Amino acid sequence: MDPLAHTLTGVVLAKSGIERKVGAGSVLALVLASNVVDIDVFGAFFIDEPTWTFRRMWTHSLLTAPVLVLLASYLFSRFYKNARWHIWAGVFLLGASFHVFMDLINSYGVVLFFPLSSQRFELAWVFIIDLYILSAL
Repeated sequence: MDPLAHTLTGVVLAKSGIERKVGAGSVLALVLASNVVDIDVFGAFFIDEPTWTFRRMWTHSLLTAPVLVLLASYLFSRFYKNARWHIWAGVFLLGASFHVFMDLINSYGVVLFFPLSSQRFELAWVFIIDLYILSAL
């Protein structure tokens, strides 16, 4: 999926009732959470390998993504104090989970259990950029 689809997913999640429950910052939190696991695209600046060799591995793994989510939610909670840290952690976990699922349903897949396994899982329901999902959001 592309960043626009992930961003729109975050907005839809926020508008589905989370914004009323959590309050200020929830739309921004879900937009950030829906995109935070794609931080691995910046690895090309630091690793002298093509981006596709490590894409959707460390930051999309069920074992390491929660660490990224906890760090991001902690930093976010420092700016938005209207909700407690564990509420923001839940919001970020929701957004990141939807991101990983949306990446899992396309044909490139996700390395779900990295670093324990380098097997790439995919459901291959849609191509990487699906205009139907994008237009539905």
